[in-house]
Amino acid sequence: MALGDGRVFCVDSRSGIDNDRNRRRSAESPQAESTVLALDARSGAIQWKAVCSYRYRTFPQEQWLNMRGSDDWLTCCPDAGVVLTGKHGEPYAFAADGGREVWHQRLGGVPLIVRGGQFIDQGGSVCDARTGKRTPKGPNYPRGGCNYAVACHDLLLVRDHSVSFVDLKAGAKQSLYAIRSGCSNSLVAADGLLNVPNFAVGCVCNYPIQTSFAMFHLPEAAEWLPHRKEILQPSKRTTSSDR
Repeated sequence: MALGDGRVFCVDSRSGIDNDRNRRRSAESPQAESTVLALDARSGAIQWKAVCSYRYRTFPQEQWLNMRGSDDWLTCCPDAGVVLTGKHGEPYAFAADGGREVWHQRLGGVPLIVRGGQFIDQGGSVCDARTGKRTPKGPNYPRGGCNYAVACHDLLLVRDHSVSFVDLKAGAKQSLYAIRSGCSNSLVAADGLLNVPNFAVGCVCNYPIQTSFAMFHLPEAAEWLPHRKEILQPSKRTTSSDR
């Protein structure tokens, strides 16, 4: 579900688990449909409806992680006046005020990160939400392990094996080594804090720091960097002529 412009947008489809049961009972259907609704936020009245068609897929009940990565998703981009929805890396864009299909194409991984009139896909590409076309520049963040990137206005938060964040303005990446953010992304930027609840409970990976914590911006910390560089500079080796 998503909220925007006085409307509630939602998407629904047959569960992948139900699809698996249906496959065992009958022949597979070549296509599966998802229904998008725009509802008036005050009355709940349906303002428009759209149907998206995707390739048919099934998921056994024990494979919930795979199903989550290929389930329906939906978001509203008010700056571009569109609603974005999709499945299997195949997004649709509909006009928020009337439901007209604006574009439909294949893109990088989801979930998409909406930022103004643009969005960032899980491959690090920045796209124009009005057209779906890629822009020349992107954060191009490295990533490793399971999980997915999320973001606030200034930071992109991603697992590159360890917890990592990217300054979207400067393009600089910083890792918090030995800390895992979980199979789902537990990095939550809200109200000036970067909250990191421990989502690694039960994990058998070799990440020694398993705790919940929060970080806040400390502007004067930037002044420490020059001194840190001096400390970390390799010392001059002593030669025979120096003795």
